[in-house]
Amino acid sequence: MTNKQHSPNIAIGSRIRKSPYYESTKRCGVKAFSIYNRMFMPTLYTSVVEEYWSMINDVVMIDVACERQIEINGPDAHRLVQFLTPRDVSNCDIGRCYYILLTGEDGGIINVEDIVKDILGYVKKSEAKRLAIDPIAPLIFSDQLFENVVEYIRTLIFSIENNTDCTTLLTSYIPVGSEKVSCFGIEEFAASGIIVLKLATVNHKRIRTIGIRKMRATKIDLTEYSFEILSERGITLRQPI
Repeated sequence: MTNKQHSPNIAIGSRIRKSPYYESTKRCGVKAFSIYNRMFMPTLYTSVVEEYWSMINDVVMIDVACERQIEINGPDAHRLVQFLTPRDVSNCDIGRCYYILLTGEDGGIINVEDIVKDILGYVKKSEAKRLAIDPIAPLIFSDQLFENVVEYIRTLIFSIENNTDCTTLLTSYIPVGSEKVSCFGIEEFAASGIIVLKLATVNHKRIRTIGIRKMRATKIDLTEYSFEILSERGITLRQPI
């Protein structure tokens, strides 16, 4: 038995709505779609890294036709809208659009700066020398657009790295059999080093393997090794794979 990289495709059909710009995205060379609000939403044209820097340094056009609009009618329409959002919409004219902040259950605003502030507070209070976030996924809001997740993770990692004097370890889930090195595809570009842990099949047995894929400003051995976790010695390397 061998593990093969699994790259599922999305079948284009009539059961999922197409954006008014669908044909334009095809002409622009779209490589991947996601399903957002029962509509095909383009998510990749070139590469994650190239598009990330395009958003930071240049101007990008994004097809967000999947973000549907609703109309609220009735004598209490304005009161209902105000109840749904923490933002003051008393001066919002009919037909205008307001952005709304993401809030938690307690009514507080959720943003990466607050999360980093809380983490740094615990680190300084405990005088920690090592910080482990295991895993990083619960700190990511699943309803965010991919480009927002990219910027969120980048800001989170850089902010912690620049404001602590301790070693920070982040774990990221990798699907079994995948050749990816992170869950969201951006962690490896922001982190200073990457250590990949896997389960491999060797001689019909499942073994743990470890390999260093990246260590910034350091010469590394790319060999993948089997390893054990021993109670008295910790991680113990065995033979190369």
